[in-house]
Amino acid sequence: MLGAAGIGADPALLAAAVEAAREQVFAAASDEQILSALESVRVLMNQASALQFRLLAEVARREDVRCEDGTVEQRRRAPGFIAIDAASLVCEALGVSEAVAGARIEAATRVVTELPSVLAGMESGEVDAWRAQVVASELGESSSEVARAVDSRLAPYLSPRELRHGGRVGVELPGPLRRRVRSLLVACDGQGEAGRAERARCRRGLQRWASEPGMDTWLWRVPQGDAERLWPGIDARARELREAGSADTLEQARGDALAEALGAAITTTVSIVVTVPTSGPATPLGDPGSATAIGDREPIARRLDLALAELPPDRHVLVRTQRPDPVAVPAQWLRQHIASGAPVAVLPVDAQTGAWPDPGRTQAAYRPGAMLRAAVHARDGHCRFPGCSVAVRYTDLDHVRPWPEGPTAYGNLIALCRRHHRVKQLPRWGLTLRPDGVAMWTDPLGRRRVSLPVDYREPG
Repeated sequence: MLGAAGIGADPALLAAAVEAAREQVFAAASDEQILSALESVRVLMNQASALQFRLLAEVARREDVRCEDGTVEQRRRAPGFIAIDAASLVCEALGVSEAVAGARIEAATRVVTELPSVLAGMESGEVDAWRAQVVASELGESSSEVARAVDSRLAPYLSPRELRHGGRVGVELPGPLRRRVRSLLVACDGQGEAGRAERARCRRGLQRWASEPGMDTWLWRVPQGDAERLWPGIDARARELREAGSADTLEQARGDALAEALGAAITTTVSIVVTVPTSGPATPLGDPGSATAIGDREPIARRLDLALAELPPDRHVLVRTQRPDPVAVPAQWLRQHIASGAPVAVLPVDAQTGAWPDPGRTQAAYRPGAMLRAAVHARDGHCRFPGCSVAVRYTDLDHVRPWPEGPTAYGNLIALCRRHHRVKQLPRWGLTLRPDGVAMWTDPLGRRRVSLPVDYREPG
């Protein structure tokens, strides 16, 4: 029989013993005990979120400032201040993207400085971080006075309440809570309703990202007037498609109806990008998404034709369009695309790394020319701050080593969104761009982070 000393000497046996003990405890527990434990865990998690909010609000108000003598001094700003690099600094510690970290910092700062009832609810264990963020986000750009007024009137709904007809109700669900905050905003600041509506209208837009294999997700923020005008037609057509059996659900049919309407109204030509290995300097495309072809297009087109001829029409293949990420399209669609004479661009890439090779160009001017810009865009694909996904077309081309000490060359240019362009210039942030296109960042705490260039090699 293995004794305690034997278990301690073998980590695997110790882990097995702990797991067996846990199973015994769980099996012996009643439903009431499990529910009570779940409530205790919920309280602890909410209290931990309150502590996290306080920590985030504290780190956000700390800012590095370069003094006149060249030294760097950290200053603790007034409560409510958010340093520009706060999200960049904490995202790794939180284990989330920088965008999520930024939203959490904004919510935490507002809750800690302006919403005492919400913070008290979190610290008592009744209000979770999600509900706190709902309240903070709905307040938007409201003044501190309005935020505090809403918070005081919201307090009764942030703790369990006894109902007159019996029973007990807890904190409102996020949906009803969001609507209650909006109604309280009108009550506390009726004059600001028009301004809030106009600011909301300014946030209209359409976003797109690859959500899963073969699928895109579009997020469309549309003014209510336009939605009221467009929705009845889309919904009516969706019900027709649903009755015809072309979709399993009404939601699917609405998506099909919208795609049908857009397809009838919009005609576009997609440039297919084919990657081929190269060992020498690359001659960049005029634009990675343009119809410009590099090399001899006809052999490439014939090669594609031969490859596609053996595939069933419903088989999907991976191609690249204006975006570096491969897109799955039906083989029949690609056949028709090539047969129509649509553009097929050839992208030369390094056979070893899958990256766009150095075109070997250096310019005397500060601003890079179109060819050099296209090469950097093709290599980077997006903002090169670690974890940032801002598309390259929305970025600045920044000199890693400031010009004119650093040349306007492929090895000294990097794509950065406007925010991270500013972060790079802050004290104690460092950036090195290696010859293979790998960007090495150092944050104010001395932690090293890596951003990789686009890998254009075919998968598998």
